Amino acid sequence: MADRQTVQLFEHMRRGMPFEFTTKMSMMKRLATLVSTAELFGYQYTGARQETFSIKLLFTPDPSPQAQARAAQYWPYAPQMPGIPPQTLELNKKRVLFDLTGKAALIKRLPVLGVVVLLAFLRSLISLGSSPALALGYAGGLVVLGGVGVWINLLRHKKAGAYLQAAGFVRYEPAPGQVFFLPPGSQPQQPYGQPQPQQYGGQQPQYGQQAPGYGGQAQPQPPYGAPQPPQYGQQGQQGPYNNWPPQ
Repeated sequence: MADRQTVQLFEHMRRGMPFEFTTKMSMMKRLATLVSTAELFGYQYTGARQETFSIKLLFTPDPSPQAQARAAQYWPYAPQMPGIPPQTLELNKKRVLFDLTGKAALIKRLPVLGVVVLLAFLRSLISLGSSPALALGYAGGLVVLGGVGVWINLLRHKKAGAYLQAAGFVRYEPAPGQVFFLPPGSQPQQPYGQPQPQQYGGQQPQYGQQAPGYGGQAQPQPPYGAPQPPQYGQQGQQGPYNNWPPQ
């Protein structure tokens, strides 16, 4: 049986429109599973946004023939779904991780971090009122820990970007300070990272429509000798969806 979040995801996808899927703070593997599920059923992931106490995953219908054929194969069995290959999960983990560890997401976290440090400092003043120097040292230690956390965040962001480039994704910068990685051959959303509003009476993408290529840019090559993740779109070559459809 599908869990509650997966059922909610299918309810959104049945409408055939772009949508935001809100989830509480989740493990990266769980977020990657939601992304992988949506892409099996005719949607494409277009970004993630960090809110104060939640995460928003952004999806839009994928008009490419491959996505539409895949959706036509799996929708009759929804909400049942095939097992997701580990390499696909890992790739989608990097995609979500990159979006959630960028500068924009970090800026949203800094006020929360500041409030936590301030509250901890005030609490230390109350409990260590007879020793202001010790309280200041405690607060300074928290600030240092926060700085280390920011550094680790930026390091994970950089590593995720390198992984996506090695997998054939295209770097896309719609505005200064906003960086995304697009799957090979996909078309950037305008603005990317936000679901497009659906015009009343507008036509939904039809099966068989080809998504235009993105810019014709050459794919960056990983450094010589570096371990290469599987190229995007090749994860299914070894039959990851065996024993499907269910009997």
